[in-house]
Amino acid sequence: LAIWVLLLVVASIASAGTENALQEQCGDSAPFAGLFTQIEKDLRHWPKGSITQDMVDWVAAEKDSHWKVRRVTFLIEDGVAYLIGNMTWPVNARHHRGLIAAHVLVVAGLVRQFGRSLPDTEFSVATSDEPTVRLDRREGRPGTPGLPPGPPLPILRFCKTDYHADILVPYIHFNMRSYDKNILGQVDAINKLHPWANKSETLFGRFSPYERYYRLGHNATAKVGFKGTNICRAAGPDLQYCEVRSHFMQWAKRAKRKQGAPFDVAQQPRRDMPGHAAHKWLVHLDGQSCSSRLEQLLALGSLVVREVSGY
Repeated sequence: LAIWVLLLVVASIASAGTENALQEQCGDSAPFAGLFTQIEKDLRHWPKGSITQDMVDWVAAEKDSHWKVRRVTFLIEDGVAYLIGNMTWPVNARHHRGLIAAHVLVVAGLVRQFGRSLPDTEFSVATSDEPTVRLDRREGRPGTPGLPPGPPLPILRFCKTDYHADILVPYIHFNMRSYDKNILGQVDAINKLHPWANKSETLFGRFSPYERYYRLGHNATAKVGFKGTNICRAAGPDLQYCEVRSHFMQWAKRAKRKQGAPFDVAQQPRRDMPGHAAHKWLVHLDGQSCSSRLEQLLALGSLVVREVSGY
């Protein structure tokens, strides 16, 4: 909740255009230096009050399915939160209904905990995996009738790349899957059960075979397979789906069979997250875009080998 509060404070400053924003509004920022650096980096596209009411209203009302902005919009005023904007699409978006409900509970928790200390602000949080505010298309304004050229549209999201202006927020899955209770609260017991000396010397991973989104020209997210193998297929004029996970699992299986490599990377049999802690090395591969598994793996006392995905 504290991270959400800091983000909302700084985002409201971007709308108001306050000078020396962090020092004036947040006091001693030293304990959160890394967080503030990331927030300021995300907000660099909106100097001095350039987030306008028209921009916020357009995002809240947007219905263009081609943009795929699955999102929910909140207004916080005088310590009270309101759910606003177009809310017709969630009925037909089964996966996103749970994500929306989780965001509603997070905002309710913010209001309950901090009340009138929260800044008056209005914001939209996207629930889809793929970042959408593309900097290579009209500065993040993908076909916005009624809006003049200007800075990107402000959308909060848990995932982005260097080619997008989506504003990062905490991963909502952390609030949905009891990470704090089932993982963080059990860390001592897990480490006692699986001390480093007793862990298997195996690179371990379990993955669903999601395909990765790749936008042509976004080179930092481009993927090829082993020895330059093409693992992507066209999915749109400038969109490709890449079989990153499937290809890696097949490669690991061959390396284990032919060379005896200490790999156990597959889709099945499934393992619960504490079971991952039995291995010294845990591989993390992003899914369609960002994966929520990294936060869990980092708590298990093993070495996490993370893919540099560009997300």
